[in-house]
Amino acid sequence: MKGNFTMTLLKNLLFPFCLCAMMALPVLGQGIDDWAKAEQNGEQARKALLHCRQFVYAWLDHADPSENHILRNSAFIREAVYSPNGIRYETVSPGEEYLKVYKKPGTIFVDGAPLPQLEKWGYREEGWWYDESSHLLKVAHRRTRIKINF
Repeated sequence: MKGNFTMTLLKNLLFPFCLCAMMALPVLGQGIDDWAKAEQNGEQARKALLHCRQFVYAWLDHADPSENHILRNSAFIREAVYSPNGIRYETVSPGEEYLKVYKKPGTIFVDGAPLPQLEKWGYREEGWWYDESSHLLKVAHRRTRIKINF
């Protein structure tokens, strides 16, 4: 039985390995000019993404101030629900989020426990911080269910 498993595993891995090896052969023979061109293309793509990001942030500066938006998140957000009284969202892991909100939150809970308000934003410190002038809310959490009440 162990032999059949090993043989099946080899058959299943042999084809993808050979395919990858055959696809890599043309790359091995490429000259420096091709690699330089790939580097240029990568730099152009990086600049394009940077401009797109700047455009989105500029748009958000002029977005309806009565609406709330999650601008940036370090952990994938499973679900987000917006209401006039607050925002509720769940992430797949601990993380940090930057939000544009229409007013300062009253309370923020993470998995039902109150999250402390921070006097200044600190790296990797659990809590939340709000900037009145820009309506920017930053939230850092070690658990995954966040509820922001206005």
